[in-house]
Amino acid sequence: MLKNDCRINSAFQSLKESIRLGIYNTDLLLDIGEAFAELDQNSTAKKALEYALVQRAKHQGQKQQRKVQEYLLQVGKVMTEYEK
Repeated sequence: MLKNDCRINSAFQSLKESIRLGIYNTDLLLDIGEAFAELDQNSTAKKALEYALVQRAKHQGQKQQRKVQEYLLQVGKVMTEYEK
């Protein structure tokens, strides 16, 4: 999906703009996150995946939102340990 720096930059700008405008398609965001992860763009992949999970949870109710927030906190801890 993303092969060169120009495409990566364009995809990142599109992701930022969709987040800023509150536009989301969770399936597309998950695909974008996966594509960034495949290219070792881990921080961008993490942002896309977090945003997709949060947006999906917003439509599931308060209990689900809390679970997602707890999950993302745990993932953040694991990622921090992994990066060390």
